[in-house]
Amino acid sequence: MVAGMVASSHLWGYLADTRGRRKVLIATLLLDFLCAIAGSFAHTFWLFVVFRFLNGFFICGPSAVVYVYLGEFHTAEHRTKAIMWACIFISIGIISLPGLAWLVIPLKWSFDTPWFPYSSWRLFVALCGVPSLVTCIIMALFLPESPKFYQAIGQDEEALKALRYIYTVNKGNSPDKYPVKAIMSDPSQEDIEEEGGTSQSSGVFTSIWNQTAPLFQTPHLRNTVIACLIQLGLYASFNSLLLWLPDLFNRLAVYSSSHPNQTATVCEILSILKKEGDTLLSPENLTSQVTVLTNNSSQPDSNVTSSCVVNIDPIVFQNTLVIGFTSAMAYLLVSQVVNHVNKNKIVAFALAASGLTILGMYFVHTTAEVLPLSCIYVALPGMCVSVLSGIVIDIFPTHLSTQEYATVSVASEEEMILVLLAVDLCCPSVLLAVDLCCLSVLLIAVPVVVGFLLVAARGHLLPEVVVVVEVILLSDVSQGLYLGILLV
Repeated sequence: MVAGMVASSHLWGYLADTRGRRKVLIATLLLDFLCAIAGSFAHTFWLFVVFRFLNGFFICGPSAVVYVYLGEFHTAEHRTKAIMWACIFISIGIISLPGLAWLVIPLKWSFDTPWFPYSSWRLFVALCGVPSLVTCIIMALFLPESPKFYQAIGQDEEALKALRYIYTVNKGNSPDKYPVKAIMSDPSQEDIEEEGGTSQSSGVFTSIWNQTAPLFQTPHLRNTVIACLIQLGLYASFNSLLLWLPDLFNRLAVYSSSHPNQTATVCEILSILKKEGDTLLSPENLTSQVTVLTNNSSQPDSNVTSSCVVNIDPIVFQNTLVIGFTSAMAYLLVSQVVNHVNKNKIVAFALAASGLTILGMYFVHTTAEVLPLSCIYVALPGMCVSVLSGIVIDIFPTHLSTQEYATVSVASEEEMILVLLAVDLCCPSVLLAVDLCCLSVLLIAVPVVVGFLLVAARGHLLPEVVVVVEVILLSDVSQGLYLGILLV
């Protein structure tokens, strides 16, 4: 799924900046729902993987566009606060998803199809697509295109119609009473409408290049590089650990049941379970210890089991609910102070605290100790993602903001894949060596990078952004070092 997001992030950013935010949101949400339904009927592993890839491919559209779409309906004063409030729904998703899984997956019912039994986990996959359908319908019926996008492409009359609609919904008055009678385009903006016509005649790839190239040219280059670095660090810590935590809690529960009255650190537990798993799946033990799961209806003469045993400890769902609730509280708290405290100070403090928290994971022994550290570590970087979204919308022009956010997302999603693969890497000694080398290199490079940014900024960047970059680099190093030690 993450691979699908990497593959499509740039595409959706381009389409949103050239064809409209609303069109991309409606199309991708509908396609995501259809892929979720189709995936629930997949009768082979690889077909299921294909549909999960497509889910990631299409859901990346809303992920890359929604913050920009929302931000363009608010002034600079209220933009970040609005995004913070929207991010509370991410926490609601973190809460509701394990709650739904806890409710649906343990159910023992199923019904037969010509190819396979449709069981509870398939229903869960289908239900995960329902929010996309509901949001798609709401978007299509009630929400307009971004007026700022219309203005950026020179369609001032359409922008005025959208503003009148918003005025009518908010105030309950007739559109004729809207006090603004005309909109004048900003003469400093590029003529995007003219560029769009040229790019269409010269080809799609040329159009994509023309839309992307300005991000890597002055005056946007330095901001693009810094935003990519920050987002890379945030997603490497926030999303990667969030995706891994359910498996971590399940492993801790497995260890507690299989090794009663024994204590060990998280690192030792994962190392023990990994060795036991490697032994179980070795070729000489595969036939004697592993039961092949298939469908009796397709192979009536074989001695195989027709059921699928789901072995997930309920504590996995409970702990994920707690993490989601903590994240919601963090978003709620920051939404109240974001207009009164410098955004970069918020990010710097949150990243420094989360970096120290992940180091504490090396010394804990039980789920009860892992849970509070995980709550802090997930909540703080996740909160910073929303703050960064507001900053990106502020410092990039309208016709490039979604493309920039999508470009930043590509870097962050690639980092997520690398971190997730590193968790169960088969050569932990090599990983540790690489991490130690990176640590020494980055500790030397950080002052150089900060000095370069100070010279490059020349007062145009937000005041403490260089401090944020330094903290992120050190935080990422601490996480990489932790993962390396974890696997020894």
